[in-house]
Amino acid sequence: MRLEVITKKTKEHYLMEGIQKSVPPELNIYNQAHLEIDRPLLKASRIHKKTNNEIGVTFNIEGELKGQVVCLVDLYEKKLAPAKMGHFQSLFNESMNILLGQLLTTLEEETGLMSVITSPRIVTRSENFERYGRDSDLKMSLGYKLITQLESYDCRIYILANQAEAGEA
Repeated sequence: MRLEVITKKTKEHYLMEGIQKSVPPELNIYNQAHLEIDRPLLKASRIHKKTNNEIGVTFNIEGELKGQVVCLVDLYEKKLAPAKMGHFQSLFNESMNILLGQLLTTLEEETGLMSVITSPRIVTRSENFERYGRDSDLKMSLGYKLITQLESYDCRIYILANQAEAGEA
């Protein structure tokens, strides 16, 4: 008699593994900034509240993977002139857009799941993210450093998603 051990990967494990393989360790953002991974992809139980020192954007994920991505950058003890804040916000938004675009492109190559992100939406000052990810099977967080010519900024990114059921995408 031969005994076989069969392991079945859950949908959550399959997605988490695919996203883990898809996370770029670093990215050059038009020679204006550089993103470097600072904290690996981890399961997240919740999104920690935005601090008064953070600015952020959210994206919706649409397609065969559905959900939201919350991106926050910490400006604690950073001196940004009010005139440069608009440029910095644009640089941060574009950096997150490029990062997520590359992640989803690589995820499609790894898993066959085709998804896109929507345009970024600025996070309001009072947003608390309580409703985000409530129905998500997959809740993950990771950290990057956004490095510009003068400073380095800590970024935290939350990915909250579900694989769309057949016919739903």
